[in-house]
Amino acid sequence: MMLVKFEFTQLTPWFFKANTTFTLGTWGYTRKLPPISTLIGAIRSALGEILGGDWEKYRSGERPDIERVIGKYGTQEDLPFVVYGPFVGKGNEVYFPLPGILKVYEISKYGRTEIDNVVRAKMFDEEYEYEGSVKLKTWGGLPSKKEAKGYWLTMCGMNAFLKGENVNKDEGVEKIGFASVVEEIGVNIDRDRWAGGDENAMYRIRRVFMNPGYKIVAYAYFTGEVDIPFGSVDIPFGGRGGMARVKVSCGENMVRCWVERKGNLAYLGAPHYMNWKGLPLPDGNVIAASVGKPIPYRMLAPGINPEKSTGIVRHLAPQGSVYVWKTPPAGEVRNMPMFWGKLI
Repeated sequence: MMLVKFEFTQLTPWFFKANTTFTLGTWGYTRKLPPISTLIGAIRSALGEILGGDWEKYRSGERPDIERVIGKYGTQEDLPFVVYGPFVGKGNEVYFPLPGILKVYEISKYGRTEIDNVVRAKMFDEEYEYEGSVKLKTWGGLPSKKEAKGYWLTMCGMNAFLKGENVNKDEGVEKIGFASVVEEIGVNIDRDRWAGGDENAMYRIRRVFMNPGYKIVAYAYFTGEVDIPFGSVDIPFGGRGGMARVKVSCGENMVRCWVERKGNLAYLGAPHYMNWKGLPLPDGNVIAASVGKPIPYRMLAPGINPEKSTGIVRHLAPQGSVYVWKTPPAGEVRNMPMFWGKLI
């Protein structure tokens, strides 16, 4: 078993498709961080390139060494690793979305704004009925004043959160501005640049520019015995014309501890499928949950034209969602992108 760290440094502007349809003559909106499917594809591409990039033989099944590392061609199912991310990095620091039960409050002091405190919600014995069938314990005990936005957990803060300790307001959280979105207007001189676009038609799009020093970080946890190639490689990333330099290295020991810890509290480290109840398990073993706004996710069968079919819409629970189990889960849930910890 191995935890591998992937660092994506921007080489050209990126475009990560939001949950809107982009057509010529309208705005192409972008999110600042890639969707999980894009991240998984980029990780597979980077590992495959470091292993030689013999894609023709890989597709025909003649490169079992690549297949062992990145999985079978044509599917993102049954991969030999679990992806955690996207996160934001700067230098050796990694920033994580705030857990759903952690709130940051600010105070104005001497004409400037600073952190007042970081408060963690308490889990009460009172239960409420969730979606008509599951009873969950309630979270509460938070101040009624307005919470501050834009804060992320540092590695120190995440470690304290998972240990059940109070998160230090000076070292545990930080407000970061990691990227800017810039508008671009142009004329389509490539007929195939956008699906269904006419040559010489005007397009408008917004692209992501990472601010100096910032990068995208992800982790992949390999559950089997595989030889992982380390190194750096440049790959297409972030839409047509987008490029990134990907550094592949061994993951930090601190993060490895979060992945392997045997606890009953879990922080969702990547967007993941949720059932109709909004929970990761259907058996009722979850006793409390704090789930953010679901992310719509459209799946298309191979060969289906996305412009002519809406596909199948499922929903993903967002990063930072928190779950508490009655007993530590076993089986396939262990392969979900969770950081494991304990309650206070």
